[in-house]
Amino acid sequence: MKYPPKFPCFAMLFVVGIFIAENSQAQSTFSYGYFDVYSANALDYVVGQNNIEQSGEDGTPGVSGWNPINNGQEATITYEFTFAQPTTSISLYATLSSFNFGGSDFGNGSLWASTDGENWTELLDAPTPAYPGYEYGLGYTYSQDLPTSLLGTDQIYIQAQLETSGWDILSQFSRQDTAANDGAGYNNDGDGNIFELDATLAPVPEPSTGTLALVGGFGAWLLQRKGKRAPLK
Repeated sequence: MKYPPKFPCFAMLFVVGIFIAENSQAQSTFSYGYFDVYSANALDYVVGQNNIEQSGEDGTPGVSGWNPINNGQEATITYEFTFAQPTTSISLYATLSSFNFGGSDFGNGSLWASTDGENWTELLDAPTPAYPGYEYGLGYTYSQDLPTSLLGTDQIYIQAQLETSGWDILSQFSRQDTAANDGAGYNNDGDGNIFELDATLAPVPEPSTGTLALVGGFGAWLLQRKGKRAPLK
């Protein structure tokens, strides 16, 4: 006796499941930022601090930032971000402030990025401004995507380097002024964060959809095998 063919139905569902599994992709993102250096999450991704401290300015309420502890020595703060998937884009908003009060009172800084914590790419230079300049200081802002050479891995390091002479607050990282912009702080596209890093991660296949299709197809095939069918004459 001959029975109707049963395998082609399962085979078709199997192929459909594979197609769905290979073409279902999820793209995820990562976002982190803080309003000022005293925010509750400001230290969440800090992995290194050398000769640096959080401080406010005496007599200037609402002004805060990172600055060197000791003059004449390089100060650094390093952030490490680890992602679930390799990055396809990273945008960064970060600020440096350098001042020159004349004589031996001045500061400078720079901003760097790395994918391994050893080989660094300079993102921003904040040299000592001319004296006397506008309010004796200048603010430098990095607000753009990182170079493509820093993408494609699951890690990114961000490091600020500061150095001062005469007065330890003459070079600052993430300097925030809560009096600016009617209390909103130095503005970062309207949210006021003084530091922000946003990353888009590489899409990955979603096995759940395809797996469900395969399981469903296999179940249908088993039901067909168990079902009673009249024999063909």
